[in-house]
Amino acid sequence: GILYAPDFLVNAGGIINCAWERKGYVREAALKQTEGIYDTALRIFRRSKEEGVPTYLAASR
Repeated sequence: GILYAPDFLVNAGGIINCAWERKGYVREAALKQTEGIYDTALRIFRRSKEEGVPTYLAASR
């Protein structure tokens, strides 16, 4: 099977980076914030599997 990652999850790092560029870029803070994407992705994939729903639905809950 193919594991689908919702587009808003995949693009989260870019959005976070753009937000930091707008408010005054602080590299360390931007990196720290983007590090949370990995754990979020794992939670979404786990919830999807446990609940038997597509990943985009698990991400929206």
